[in-house]
Amino acid sequence: MKELIEQILSGDVEAFREIVREYAPEVRLYIARRLPDFHQVEDLTQEIMAAVYWNLKRYDYSSDFGAWVRGITKNKFREYLRREYNRADKLEKLKSEISMQVDRMIDSKQAGEPHKVSLLKMCIEKLPEKMAVLVRARYLENESVQEIAYKLKSSVSAISSHLYRLKKILRDCVESRGQM
Repeated sequence: MKELIEQILSGDVEAFREIVREYAPEVRLYIARRLPDFHQVEDLTQEIMAAVYWNLKRYDYSSDFGAWVRGITKNKFREYLRREYNRADKLEKLKSEISMQVDRMIDSKQAGEPHKVSLLKMCIEKLPEKMAVLVRARYLENESVQEIAYKLKSSVSAISSHLYRLKKILRDCVESRGQM
């Protein structure tokens, strides 16, 4: 193993393929047992193998290489879970903010601004179908971002980004139409 690692460190990137062939299946299996989404498993496996590559110079030759790779795998997986938790937390806050805005619109409707709720509905109707599906799934059908990502065969981060942009689009739409 020492010889192989020294080859890689001296610039032979192709030699790293041997490490990938030997250890990526174990890494993939570890993640697949914990994550249901194939794409997330593949992305995280690639991220972990890249971390192995970039950290080779830190490897202690006196330790078991497989244990070292498993350690990186576990740490990267924990890091991934923290990122996802933070993302979910931010999405929950976004959902709460949108809910409060809708509540304010409904309250303002009762206070003499009936057109804001209808403006929001009109803005949602004018969205392209894919965007409208996202809004309905998340805010009307109360589906989690993970469920939507799985259903639409997309990543959680992509769905989160789309929802964030949609919020701004809808706010701008309601504001611009409310001033007419």
